[in-house]
Amino acid sequence: MYKTHVRPVRDIRNNYAELDKIVNNHDHVIITNNGRGTAALIGIEEYAMYEQFLRSHAGNQIDGESSKEELYRLLAKGRADVTAGRTRPHNEVMADIRRRIADGSL
Repeated sequence: MYKTHVRPVRDIRNNYAELDKIVNNHDHVIITNNGRGTAALIGIEEYAMYEQFLRSHAGNQIDGESSKEELYRLLAKGRADVTAGRTRPHNEVMADIRRRIADGSL
């Protein structure tokens, strides 16, 4: 499961090696400045997956549906899948996504 770490912006310079270990462990880091979240730090593989997801879902809304409505529809579908027992372990899903990115099918 993902863990989210909250770190001040100065840690990018002063503790980069530690932040690198965190994101290489597939966790996320919220960067703060003066106590307010300003950015999110994720691993490059996850960034590539997000980019691919956004590109593949651009324009997939049902006619007249906003992005927010599309998100709610997809979340409802996901919840229904969980309720129906249609789930897979996280490591299996991530391995499948990485394989599909590598072979260009995603």
